[in-house]
Amino acid sequence: MGLVNVALGVAGMPAVARLPGTPRRLRTPLQATVVAIADELAAAAELLMGKTRRVPVVIARGLDLPEVAAGTGQELVRPSELDLFR
Repeated sequence: MGLVNVALGVAGMPAVARLPGTPRRLRTPLQATVVAIADELAAAAELLMGKTRRVPVVIARGLDLPEVAAGTGQELVRPSELDLFR
């Protein structure tokens, strides 16, 4: 068991990518996939920052982000009726 970094806010990039209907390799469409881009980027940055190395920031360049408008941190909050951890 461990901890992982999560996004507390989002600026200038999409917070989530909603992918229902997107075809996958087997050519069947995704049904309910929503990717929390900001959270995944925060978790990946944690690998470079380390827990004890005291690196305060990571700059991510060349990301292949979906063509959607910039998001907000509010998009990362799951509605309480869909939240399995409350």
